[in-house]
This record gives sequence, structure tokens and C-alpha cells, in this order.
Amino acid sequence: MTGESSPPSGKEQRLVFRILNAWRELCDEDRFPTVDKVGPAGFGDDWSSCILLGLDSGSEDPVFEYIGENFDIGLQGKPLSDAGEMTLLGHGMAYWKRSVTKQAPITMGDEFVDADGRGVLYRSVILPLSDDGVKITALLGAANFKFKDEPAA
Repeated sequence: MTGESSPPSGKEQRLVFRILNAWRELCDEDRFPTVDKVGPAGFGDDWSSCILLGLDSGSEDPVFEYIGENFDIGLQGKPLSDAGEMTLLGHGMAYWKRSVTKQAPITMGDEFVDADGRGVLYRSVILPLSDDGVKITALLGAANFKFKDEPAA
């Protein structure tokens, strides 16, 4: 995954805010959208930068139910902990418990060094989903990045 393409003029340029705005539209009158409302139709090209984490009440480690093609990583059906500490998904989704505890969207921007020793700057968002409107049963996440030494677009 390499950053994000330029959106049409007048469209929000930051991925996390486009995802947050789409999530808010899906909420409609509800506090949280349901998992079945979340998909490519509501997120367009940004869906390839999204992930879905399923929350099983018997586990402290959410499971990847969907991983967008921009991540190019084979973790579908595996726990978040398998992403590792030196990856975008590992860092960008590490604060998932905050979203569950606060029952609210959480955005994060930070940097880390990946397995190849490159500095990575990233921004991510985690958004709660609920099947009954009360209990959070899944999380929608999205992230983008650039290598620290890349020039700004």
C-alpha cells in the first residue's frame, strides 16, 4: 500500500476523514451502523484501504474478517496479533480497545520502523459497528501511510 491517490476537487483529501464521514452516513439515526451496512458500496475506492475486525466475546484478540487489497497481506480469518508490531495493521489497529471502551470512533497518527528498517508515517481510524445498536460486535478500520523519507505529495 502506498499512500492514497488524489481525490476529485472538492472531495476530502484525508482517507480517515472520508471513512469517518461514510461511517456517520451509515449510522443514520442509530448510534452505530451494523456490519451488514458496511461494504464497498458505501466506501467506493476507499474500501481497498479498509479492514473489518470481528469481536468474539470469548477472545481478547479480534479476528480479520476482511482486509482491503491495498494491504496485500494474508491475514484473513487470523487474529490481529498475527499482524505483528512492525506492520501498518499492527500499529494502526493496536488501539482497537479504546474504540470499544469509549464506544466511539478513534483516529491515530504516528510513526514506526518497519521490518525493513524504514520509517513509516501513518494515520488510521477505528470505528465501532453493532448488530443490535448497543453492543459493539465488530470494528471497521482504515489506514494509509508514507515512508518517512518520501516527499509530500
